[in-house]
Amino acid sequence: MLAKNVTEPEEEGSAAPIPRGQQLVKGSPAVQPIPPQTVDPTPRLRHPGTMATVQNRLLVRYPLPVSIGVALDVLGDVSATRLGDRTARVHLPRLRGEDPILIQPAVLDPLIEEPSYVDGTDPERDTPTSPWGWSLFWKTADKQTSLAISQVVVTLEQVAPAEATDALAVCCKELPQWFSRLKDWCEIVTKQDLDIVAPRERIRVDGKDWACWHDGNPMQVSRQYFLDFDYGDPLSQPCWNRLVMLAGDGTLPPTEHLLLRDARSAQVRGQFRRAVLDAATAMEIMLGMLHKEHLWSTSALTANSSGSSERWTLGKLRKVVAGFVTLPPSMTKDLIALRNAVVHKSAKEPTDTESKAMLAAASDLVAIANPIDDPAAPGWAASGLDQPAGSPGRHR
Repeated sequence: MLAKNVTEPEEEGSAAPIPRGQQLVKGSPAVQPIPPQTVDPTPRLRHPGTMATVQNRLLVRYPLPVSIGVALDVLGDVSATRLGDRTARVHLPRLRGEDPILIQPAVLDPLIEEPSYVDGTDPERDTPTSPWGWSLFWKTADKQTSLAISQVVVTLEQVAPAEATDALAVCCKELPQWFSRLKDWCEIVTKQDLDIVAPRERIRVDGKDWACWHDGNPMQVSRQYFLDFDYGDPLSQPCWNRLVMLAGDGTLPPTEHLLLRDARSAQVRGQFRRAVLDAATAMEIMLGMLHKEHLWSTSALTANSSGSSERWTLGKLRKVVAGFVTLPPSMTKDLIALRNAVVHKSAKEPTDTESKAMLAAASDLVAIANPIDDPAAPGWAASGLDQPAGSPGRHR
């Protein structure tokens, strides 16, 4: 979060000098995307009839509940996935020539005449507007080109005209669940913040629209800008392909990684108590898993036993596990005491610094105990999916 003080008074009717969403200021990232605008937002069919099937192909244009950041090489990609018991393909938008303007996937070209997307905000800025997405960072010195996609096209093959209605019903039922899994994986792997319920605040202006008088005389009110440019990492093409497949297979991320995601989300929103509790819970899960794996490796734990650590306190669990695993230095006794103070009757309100320390320690421990490496790497297995049936610890 960047803070900047501005001492000049705000002129009545003037706009705050903040880069607007989608504005590709040369050498600067966009801040907050604004709703896309088009000359004619209603696509026109190239020929009469329904979009239901074209050569037994069902096409569904699906607006994403929240936009996802992708790298340049992902645009125009076609990925295999599953919706229920049906095989499907996900078609991504593409660039319009060399312009940073996203247009519909090629699969729609025979059906729909693409509208002309123009700059609908400031003619002096490179501000393309399109319902398919926009640029987050475009050819900047310190940022990889990153684009936010907001719509995709999903196709199902071998759908007879008589089956089109039922196939569409499957899409309507399965797509929201499919995207929920995809979103979870994306947030974990790339650290993008895709919270739909409580979207991340990208811009805040303290002092805007304030007024002050002293002895009847007006006073100048300075502004303070808070700008958040952290969009996480864009998805590469191999990573996108892998996550789309995981979402289609119904594979869920491991619990500890979801908790870390939730802790990061809470921390940047100033919800420090929730951040500490979620991070500490992820820590406790990992310590318990390490203890079980140790007992399993020493034949002290059978497939039908749960282990003696089920009712241990976090402090005792840390002490025991430290006897056979080198724990990260960030995982100190003070953090165990912090967690207990937050949970128990003192109901301590943690600080920003304390919540960051707890999150860092939990992240370090999870990285040791159950890491998720590059999903694009050959042979990658998410959350211990390569573990044999009956082995302890891994969350499947």
